[in-house]
Amino acid sequence: MNKIKFVHITNKGMAFDPQTGESYQLNESARIIMELMQDQKDQNTIIAKMVEHFSISQAQALTDYLEFEIQMKILGLMT
Repeated sequence: MNKIKFVHITNKGMAFDPQTGESYQLNESARIIMELMQDQKDQNTIIAKMVEHFSISQAQALTDYLEFEIQMKILGLMT
């Protein structure tokens, strides 16, 4: 399981990394994924939540989840 770096997430979708001072604007799906990852939910739980919340297919939820992981790794927010 990948480990996401702790960031503070506001209710308006802003993520703040207190270690670097960097801020990131999150869309709704990214906010949900990040919050669930910080709560140490597994990939299957996160995908199920996305399917339920956005009324999308499991395949689309998986694609969105994997794209989010790639972006978080590029930004150094996930190992």
